[in-house]
Formats: sequence, C-alpha cells, structure tokens
Amino acid sequence: MEKAIFRWRRYGKSTWSWNDASPFFEAGINLAWEVPVVAAYLDSDKKTNAILECTGNTMFNFGGVISFGSTFGPPNVALVTLIAQVVCNLGYGAMLFATSFDPKKDQ
Repeated sequence: MEKAIFRWRRYGKSTWSWNDASPFFEAGINLAWEVPVVAAYLDSDKKTNAILECTGNTMFNFGGVISFGSTFGPPNVALVTLIAQVVCNLGYGAMLFATSFDPKKDQ
C-alpha cells in the first residue's frame, strides 16, 4: 500500500500536509454520502424527478471521489481528472436545474 501511495506523491515533496490528505478525505466523504443518495432514490416513486436527483447527486459525489487524481496524478492524469470533475459538476447543476421544472414538486 505504501508503495502505491508514494507513486501518487508530488515530485520534490518530502512531507505530507493537509493538502495531501484532503483529497482522500474528500473521496471518503463522497463515498459515504452516496449511501443516502441511493437510499432516497430507493424510497422514492422512481419517476423522472427522482432519477434526475439521484443522477445529479451521484455525479457530484463521483467528482469528489476522483479528486485525488487531480492532486497526485501525473499531468495527463490530473488534466483528465480535472475535466471529469468539471463535467460532473456541470451535470450536477443541470440535473438540479431540470428538477425545478417538475410541476408536482411543490405539492
């Protein structure tokens, strides 16, 4: 395990800091937060609004889970991870925006 972590360390750094640990905490929190997302979907009517909410929240959580790649990955991995995070966040926003058009939402 230690060798795998050292492969992801930034070149030239000899100590760990909060900036190094933060992406791993982010990944853990987003993984844990997926449980209530799935539970809410399973408890819903499974219609369009529930699907949009589940998809949007899952996209947001996935963007957090992959955050270590943009911090520790080599430049090509960091770039792909960053692009994926932007796409996930745009998808999250689009899904939540789409749920605002549900005419039954306020009833």
